[in-house]
Amino acid sequence: MPTYQRDVYHRTLPLHLPPAATPTIEHTELSSRHRRLDLHHTWPTGPGRHTALTRLLDRITTDLGDAAGLPRGRQLHALRSFLTLRILGVIPPHLLNSSDLLLLVAKLAQAQHLTDPTPFTHTDPLSDLATVENP
Repeated sequence: MPTYQRDVYHRTLPLHLPPAATPTIEHTELSSRHRRLDLHHTWPTGPGRHTALTRLLDRITTDLGDAAGLPRGRQLHALRSFLTLRILGVIPPHLLNSSDLLLLVAKLAQAQHLTDPTPFTHTDPLSDLATVENP
């Protein structure tokens, strides 16, 4: 069951399973002098979500991007504003705990530098041992 907006998930998900994958902050370092925040995190996904993200990225850079009129070679760059609003619109930032807010800031920063989509779209697939099987 998700941490935020439990009532929405309760109404829409038939099975209330614990999350199989959650993002984890491994290290943070703030340099006030250099005005820099270093954040090392993992963002694991299950095999289904990993496949869906990979397929969507492929389609945005081909037929979907063409259908939307996105400029070739700069499709994700053209989607920065949409992605920013989408990230901020899922759950209001003031409702997030500090760790989740840091992860949200990381995704926002990645969305602003989409010349290389890898950091934004890269996910760490769950290992076979970590997957949760449905009963």
